[in-house]
Amino acid sequence: MDNCVRHILAPLFPHILIPMSQLSVLIVEDEAILAAHLASKVKLLGYRVAGPVSTGEEALALAQEERPDIALLDIRLAGHMDGIQTATRLKQWRDIPVIFLTAHSDQETLKRASAVGPFGYILKPFEERDLATQLEVTLYKHQAEASLRQSEERYRAFIQNSSEGIWRMEFDPPLDTSLPVEIQVKQLYCSARLLECNDAMGRMYGFSSAEGLIGKTLDFMLPVSDPSAREFLDSIIRAGYRATNIESAERNVFGETVYFLNNMVGIVENGLLIRMWGTRQNITERKCAEEAIRESEARTRIAQQAARWGVFEYNYKTGKNYWSVELEVLYGLDPGTFEGTYEGWLRRVHPHDRSESERALERALATDEYAHDFRIVWEDGSVHWLFAAVVASIGKPPRPPPCVVLG
Repeated sequence: MDNCVRHILAPLFPHILIPMSQLSVLIVEDEAILAAHLASKVKLLGYRVAGPVSTGEEALALAQEERPDIALLDIRLAGHMDGIQTATRLKQWRDIPVIFLTAHSDQETLKRASAVGPFGYILKPFEERDLATQLEVTLYKHQAEASLRQSEERYRAFIQNSSEGIWRMEFDPPLDTSLPVEIQVKQLYCSARLLECNDAMGRMYGFSSAEGLIGKTLDFMLPVSDPSAREFLDSIIRAGYRATNIESAERNVFGETVYFLNNMVGIVENGLLIRMWGTRQNITERKCAEEAIRESEARTRIAQQAARWGVFEYNYKTGKNYWSVELEVLYGLDPGTFEGTYEGWLRRVHPHDRSESERALERALATDEYAHDFRIVWEDGSVHWLFAAVVASIGKPPRPPPCVVLG
């Protein structure tokens, strides 16, 4: 075993070290003396030997039984299959890494062999050190590539299965970050193109998959004619080409407005913005719900003003007493002048109605609601009748004693 090679490679791939005594090498060589010599050297290096065999057909049969980790193959073999054809089958069947043995170094042969993707070549007659090095390097390189493929597969699976939109945008030509912000925004619309995203991202824009969105320009998502879109890009640039939980209003394939919560980071090299990575959540339903609430509150306020209804909320624990503007008007007050206390309300109740009004509130705590008529006295001394309906607690039993009344 070449300890020098192992010491060099071990720090690079500490997670894939496997004792060589557990690894097997398939030897396929039609020269009997060379095959035996090769097998003895491989054993001395600490590997198990599968074979040797002399034909491609025998190699495939033995590989199915032994499942070798590496194959040493003579390029020219007797039989119907040469070494290159055998190597192709071994890679297709179990991705077995191949090292070619050859006494021939002509360009045509090497061109055919290279198409298979071998991990190395050993020229006959071989040197023991060359054999050791080729086996070590092939082992580590193959295992590193396998680990990389698994990592990429996990990455792709995560991207595709994520409920968030994940994307990559490239800028061609790259954006000069030293330019004024207004010029940068203009150039983004010329150079930005979405080149990678997952299916979730595609569906956010009304497509059935990522394929419909990939290749789209920035103008498709953030129309250049929309001032708010340009303001959004302006804010990203001023924040150093990054964003954390920033909302955007964009356009889907149907021309409808969709809302996103964005996180993104730009990759700047030598003063040039070359790409951006980002994630986003579709918050369109939430934004629509918020807008519906605002519209409902606006309609309620209009109805209150038209019907001369006021709203209040009193917290028994804190003593805070909120009155709407409409309720202040009913008490003869200018908007915003009510002091917000229980005492402030009770002082304005007619002296003859105070005791009954307080008892009515106490009953509300026991029965959850009440309706009560009482008189109030304005600052100018005039007396007015009011009707109050109160809900003292909300929710289904069992409930704690209510501390807030709404009316």
